[in-house]
Amino acid sequence: MTDSPLPPSQRHPVQRPILGAQDPAACDNASQTVAPSDHALDESLARVGASLRLRGSLPDPSRPSLRAVLTLFALGLLIGVSAFMLLRPSSQPWDVQVLAGAPTIDGQPGASNLREKQWLTTAANDRATLTVPSIGSVTIEPDSRVRLVRSRKQQQQMELARGTLHATITAPPRLFVVDTPAAKATDMGCIYTLSVEPDGATLLRVAVGWVELSGKQGLTRVSAGLECRTSAAGRVGLPRAIASSLTHEQLAAFDPAAAGNADLDALLAACDQVDGVTLWHILQRVPDSDRATVLDRLATLHPTPPDAPRQKTLALDHAALEAWWNQVR
Repeated sequence: MTDSPLPPSQRHPVQRPILGAQDPAACDNASQTVAPSDHALDESLARVGASLRLRGSLPDPSRPSLRAVLTLFALGLLIGVSAFMLLRPSSQPWDVQVLAGAPTIDGQPGASNLREKQWLTTAANDRATLTVPSIGSVTIEPDSRVRLVRSRKQQQQMELARGTLHATITAPPRLFVVDTPAAKATDMGCIYTLSVEPDGATLLRVAVGWVELSGKQGLTRVSAGLECRTSAAGRVGLPRAIASSLTHEQLAAFDPAAAGNADLDALLAACDQVDGVTLWHILQRVPDSDRATVLDRLATLHPTPPDAPRQKTLALDHAALEAWWNQVR
């Protein structure tokens, strides 16, 4: 029996690829043809994300969430408060030494330290001395009321509401300050007495150095041997030498801006050598037309300083005025 020939389809069977035996080059070409590139995929995802964000379904990664903002704000606030507490200058209480009676602090007797914002009050028979850290002391007389406003290394400040205090300060200028209802006394390194009178006026007397006294109306330098009154309304008067024949009433009645020639001439004639500081202040307060008259009187009582030429002094040149100040104080 003769074998019948095979059909053409069975003579050359189809060779099917075996898994894992493909040509690498062919596979690469196939993947590049079929699969999208990474760049194209990123673009597609970005388009989908943008669409979701427009619908409110996906947060915008470029904008921080409310929780993140609040967390950062709280962290910054905590750091700021911590730094402030670490760097803030600490308050220094003043020691209190009772000299007589039983002064009270915020109404309580027996306290040995006066702290910021506290009031010390003395009755008719009470006296006390406060130690100002590192720079001096202040003695409080009977029937007085004082408050420690600020006690820091760079500033010591108190308030005298009524009564009298004696300050002995050895410190750089402007470190120690006392407020009264009518004025502010800024210490320039000195010893002085400050009183608040029943009507609210302030009287300053300087024993050593000088004090800058300022009120709502005017500013005055009061040097050793002088005193100055500030009205209850805050008008700082002309300083007066304690040994002067000028009276407080006479100085208070004199208004340099409104005085006539006769009033000015009478006051200048009453001035003596001890009134040099008074004349120095009058020179700066009178109208331009009267300055030459005041300067002439001042020059008859004190030698003209080399650094105070006449024209510069009349023009109220700062250097010329300071030269005169050092001459007469």
